[in-house]
Order: sequence, then C-alpha cells, then structure tokens
Amino acid sequence: MTSTQITEDFESLVLTGQSQLITAIKRWPKVSDKIKKIPKNPVIAISLSRRISPDLTSAGHSVLLEIGPIHEIPPHEMTRIAEDITIIISRVHKLINKTITLVFACPVAISFLVGSILGHQVKYKLLHWDRKYKKLVDYSLKRYTEQLSKGFNMS
Repeated sequence: MTSTQITEDFESLVLTGQSQLITAIKRWPKVSDKIKKIPKNPVIAISLSRRISPDLTSAGHSVLLEIGPIHEIPPHEMTRIAEDITIIISRVHKLINKTITLVFACPVAISFLVGSILGHQVKYKLLHWDRKYKKLVDYSLKRYTEQLSKGFNMS
C-alpha cells in the first residue's frame, strides 16, 4: 500500500501518512460534495499487520479510509506511527463530523497509543474480530469515574 487512491464516493482511501491526507483532500474539487456522500457509519481501518478493508466491506461495513502500509514496525517507530494515525483520525473526524468506527490490525502497542491519544476528543466506536466483526459496547465514563472515586478496600 504505497499509493493513495480516491474514488468518487470517498471510499478506498489508502494513506501512509498525514501529509497524504492533506494532499488527497486538496485534490477533491468540491470537498463539501464529497462529505455529503460519507456513509452513515464510516469505518477507518488501521491495517499495519494485514489488509482488512476487503473483509470489512464484504461484511457490509462502509470503509471510509484504510491506513497502511503493511510492514514490520520496529518498536522505536511505534509512538510516531501512532501519533500520525491519531492525527489522521482526528482530521477526518473534524472533516466529516460523525462518529467513526475504528478497526485495528496492528501491534497492540499502537492500538493502545492511538486510543490513549484520542482520549475523549474524538467520538469513536470499535469493531472486534470474533469469527466476524462485532461492535464493542460503548464504555461508561460515568461508571469508571464512580468506581475510581470509591478507592481501594485494602482490608
């Protein structure tokens, strides 16, 4: 996945860095027309271990963007790659202003870093593979903060 492809309906965008996203958006003559064609539940596939957009598409998901390329990632590059992926997700979210579903096929460290950096700034959902792609139940920040405020019972 070394090239950027854009179809008329904003699908099949394959990126290898945030600069390609900026370049790709500038190439669209009317970005606002493309935004109107964004699917109701857009999916961003982070495909660093294997290409997953064909599986997602065949399962009925609307893949808006696939981030690659697939390659062996040395640990010293993982943080920078996670930062770049997070910037791309944040910019796409700002552009389309919809909840994004994320699917990861990459090292766990990168997935964790992306989630940590995104925090609560971007509204997103997650898909998990369990013989088919399944949406995870949304987490409850309220439940988390309530449990955290209770402290530990060390007795």
